[in-house]
Amino acid sequence: MSSPLHQAIKSGALRDGVTPYSNVEPLTAAKQVLENKYVFPYVGELPVWANGTLQWKPDFGNNKASKALWFYSLVFIDYLVKAAVVENNEHCWQKALQLHKSYQQWREDDQTATAFLFKDEHAVTNRACVLSQLLHVVTHRVEQGEPLQLLQQQLLQDLSEHANWLEQDKHYVFNNHGIMMDRALLNLVVQFRQHAVEYSRYQSEQWLVKALSRIKIMLDRTFDNGGCCTENSPSYHMLNLSLFGAINSFINKHELVAKDNAITAVLKKAIAAAAYQVYEDGSLPLIGDSETNASVFVSDTYHKNKFGVGYFPEAGFCIVKQPGFHFTFKCGGSSFSHRHNDDTSITLRVDGLDFICDGGMYSYDNSNDIRRFLTSYKAHSGFFTENCANVRYSNYAAADELARMNTMEIHGKIIHMSGDSFLDPNVGLKRQITLLGEQENQFNKVLLCDRLKADQAAQWRLQFYCILMSS
Repeated sequence: MSSPLHQAIKSGALRDGVTPYSNVEPLTAAKQVLENKYVFPYVGELPVWANGTLQWKPDFGNNKASKALWFYSLVFIDYLVKAAVVENNEHCWQKALQLHKSYQQWREDDQTATAFLFKDEHAVTNRACVLSQLLHVVTHRVEQGEPLQLLQQQLLQDLSEHANWLEQDKHYVFNNHGIMMDRALLNLVVQFRQHAVEYSRYQSEQWLVKALSRIKIMLDRTFDNGGCCTENSPSYHMLNLSLFGAINSFINKHELVAKDNAITAVLKKAIAAAAYQVYEDGSLPLIGDSETNASVFVSDTYHKNKFGVGYFPEAGFCIVKQPGFHFTFKCGGSSFSHRHNDDTSITLRVDGLDFICDGGMYSYDNSNDIRRFLTSYKAHSGFFTENCANVRYSNYAAADELARMNTMEIHGKIIHMSGDSFLDPNVGLKRQITLLGEQENQFNKVLLCDRLKADQAAQWRLQFYCILMSS
């Protein structure tokens, strides 16, 4: 059964394709906002309400970047608008209007507001989605009167500013944030067409051309020839699969271009690649910037009872998935995005228990000590030297200079794979892995052969991380 939110989207009461990336239940969060408690995705509740008003330049304390991202996304307005529509909650509607008025007043009164609002492309994208949803609901309110008509014009001007900012290549980021930017642009193209806004008609067609051209580029960059996401993390495979799937559906639904099968063909490969990256219970290995649960819906049809070997050298993955056995080898890749210093690392799950693992994302704030540890070589189950602590991506012309996947061979009951790491420029690190089984496709032994080649003394470490279970 579909949720009330999905029903509201299906009926047209809410717009499709404009929900910001979020792990917060909006209807519950809306009630908290009515009590002046502001809860945000990933960073939790923030003390942004004081002295009877919303503080537009609060002191975020630690993890400032992540907190600022979600605060300036205006997701609290999104919560309220959804609750107002789905639950016919007038208190939520009035609170949404009050907070939007506060936002506009801050923009008018504070000359530094623009710098805060247009600092992070992810926040700009999310905010464009929130304001787009608000515009949609304002337009369809029964009591159309002068105040709402003025608000509608105000929102159109604000969204035009956002779209023009998102269109500029100097703000574009070539990872999933860029895909989100283009998805938001496509939504605004459709919305501005529906409003027949003369002053922005020409600009909206420019937005369409720009978004479609970048989507084509990103489709090639995001997935390798085997359909595996190049962002070094199972979580981002699922996210990008969801994003491109939504974009494809949106383009076709609104007939933005003649039907193009290019996205569909890549998505078919990406769905097949997802089968290897998802455990049978629907959770994910904690590789790179992954969390146990995907941030998007993962259909059981993607991964249930689908076994085999996924070899994706361009993305830097080799994955073996059999009943009761899941093994990953991470080495190489063509992108720096969401990458950890984890080359040569492995994970192993047997009968639902994690024997060898990595740490996952924890946080996006690189000023955080735990985050820095988890992205370093010290938090991964691999083969490293102490000099691997000095890796700086800015010193590399391309991501594939960090490491490479060399081979993967299957010989019945035996699988061989190997890779080289160049995280230490003074030392050659090679890992060779052999999986053995009593029967074909039933593996129960993992053999590691690590080799180091150096012209001078080097301190090295072979390390494994495990999850200890208490009785």
